[in-house]
Amino acid sequence: QLQSASLPAHIKPLEAIKLFSKWNRTTADEPMLDALGIREIKSKQYCQLSTGQKRRLHLMLALTGNPDIVFLDEPTAGLDPVMRGELLDLFLDYIQDENHSILLSSHITTDLEQAADSIAYIHKGKLLFQEDKDLLLQEYGVLRCSEADLRAALAAVAQQPDIGMVLVTEKIADAYTAALDPVRADQN
Repeated sequence: QLQSASLPAHIKPLEAIKLFSKWNRTTADEPMLDALGIREIKSKQYCQLSTGQKRRLHLMLALTGNPDIVFLDEPTAGLDPVMRGELLDLFLDYIQDENHSILLSSHITTDLEQAADSIAYIHKGKLLFQEDKDLLLQEYGVLRCSEADLRAALAAVAQQPDIGMVLVTEKIADAYTAALDPVRADQN
C-alpha cells in the first residue's frame, strides 16, 4: 500500500529506483522520472521527503518493471488537490496505450470521476455493482433522506431487483445487502 509503504530512512530516491530496477531486471522509465518529479528530490533522503514526494516515489517504484496491471489502494489519500490531480493525470497517461491497466481503490469519488473508466462497488467481499463510469453518472443519483425513509426505500427496492441504486456508505450497503439477501434467496 502506497500510504503505508516505507523504505530505509537514508536511502535516496534514485538509489531506491536503481535497486527496484535491478530486482525487476529493467531500467527506470526516464519520462516517468521526469513526470513524477523524481529528479527534483534526488538528493533528499527518504526520511526527508514529504508525503506527496514519498507517494510519487512509491508510484515510480510500483511502475518499475512496466507491469501490465497495477493495483493501487487509496493512492491519493493525504495529498493536496493539486498533487492529487497530477497523480491521476499520470495514471491516465500510463493506461493510454491500452496495454496497461490500473485497478484503483478509493473513497474519493472525484478521483474516480477523473480517472476511472468503470466503477465497481465491493462491500464485505461482495460485488454490489459494476458499471461504466459515464453510464453510472448519467443513470444514477444520490438520495438524501432520513435513515427510516432509507430503510423503507431499500425494502421496496429489494422487492424490485431491476431498479439500480448507488450505495455510498457502509451503513447503507449493510442495509441494502440485508434487504436483498432474502429476496435473492426467494429467487433461487
